[in-house]
Amino acid sequence: MRNKSALIIYILILVSIAGSVNFYTLKTLSGLRAAMTGESMYSKGEKDATLYLLAYIQTRQAEYDHLFRDAIDVPVSDNIARTALMNGYSEDTIKKYFIEGKNNPKDVEDMIWAFDKVFRYNLADEALRAWTSADTILERLLEIHRAADDNTELSADQTASLIYNLSATSAELSEKEALFSENLNQLARRLKSLLLLADIILGSVFVAIIALYIGTYLRRIKESEANIRKSVDIIENQNQRLRNFAYIVSHNIRSYAASMLTGAYLYSESETEAERAEVISDIKNASLRFSDTIDNLEKIISENATSESLKEDIRPRLYVEKCVDILWHEISMHYGKVINNVPADLQINFNPAYMESIMLNLISNAIKYRFKGRPPVITIDVSETEKSLLIYVQDNGTGINLQANGGKLFGMYQTFNGNADARGLGLFITKYQVNAMGGDITAESTLGEGTIFKLILPKGKG
Repeated sequence: MRNKSALIIYILILVSIAGSVNFYTLKTLSGLRAAMTGESMYSKGEKDATLYLLAYIQTRQAEYDHLFRDAIDVPVSDNIARTALMNGYSEDTIKKYFIEGKNNPKDVEDMIWAFDKVFRYNLADEALRAWTSADTILERLLEIHRAADDNTELSADQTASLIYNLSATSAELSEKEALFSENLNQLARRLKSLLLLADIILGSVFVAIIALYIGTYLRRIKESEANIRKSVDIIENQNQRLRNFAYIVSHNIRSYAASMLTGAYLYSESETEAERAEVISDIKNASLRFSDTIDNLEKIISENATSESLKEDIRPRLYVEKCVDILWHEISMHYGKVINNVPADLQINFNPAYMESIMLNLISNAIKYRFKGRPPVITIDVSETEKSLLIYVQDNGTGINLQANGGKLFGMYQTFNGNADARGLGLFITKYQVNAMGGDITAESTLGEGTIFKLILPKGKG
């Protein structure tokens, strides 16, 4: 190519194409990101509403009714915005309800753009069906509230029935929310791959043209590509840490919330000052433990955090005791027992938030998947090899068919026991947390007898 004017024209065409592809793809990805962020607010509003409605059903206190109404406004507003969007309402109306659904006003325009393009061209049918079907489930939650509101005095059977329906409805909503998010995630990944492919193709043509005239551009382009790959790796690592953080928040902090809510209920039912003082003491202790958990979570999402920087010297026995305190209501309700054989002076170099999450997940799973008619017994033991510290968490629950499911035991969204509230994330996140600290986790199980999870952790630092 000898004509420099032609070269400039080719470059301008390529730049124009690349700019258009990147602009509209990033605009769509921005909208999908905002939608997933909005879904988290929808999910939080639904879960908060469920907790407040549960408290209202049990205590009949008007304060919880008001809190329920405030919390449910978030998913209801989001639902109205989506309905308005799908039915061609004015953009001002759609924006109004998206904002009332706690979506960031700066993101709403991109959200509307993304949904318009995605759903118009049938690029996310599964996500749309999950979102639409959540409407009827959300209405069931409102019906439960109306049923509780219409009856000033509920019998024990009515209360139990409402609580059961509330739990089932909340679990189904959570499932639809997870399906919606995963489908949008898959779409975002596909768009990202297409964008990367388009950029590579256009970049290759650009490099080929420039290489005919300026050889030095090749070196600069390679440096640019290396920086892009490095940025992608950094973003992917941060995304993994954020997913891990989100699970700890949704699982561990929910356990704290349930524990504190139970404490509040017990306080209201206490008949003596001594009983109330004991409940207050338990709630204060839970608050202190909750504060420690928040401090540890802040370290996980720090921009400068690395796997090694997240480690510190901790005593595993204290984290087992902490998890038992958090789960005391579930343990006592099922006449369970936790045998903590971890030596009090044993110290390891590990991430505190991960240790709490691992123990809380394994112990709560042992209670959740207990053998019917048999009180759960969870035993935590320790042994050592030359290079590793081994922590065993053994239960006497239903067990897992490892011959059929062993290969996917620690996979994402894998469930094996048929529980309605199982999401298939706990063991996946647990394995990630152990691996991130340089360790590994395995399982042995016999159906009807129980399961032993073995944590293989490196000794010392590094």
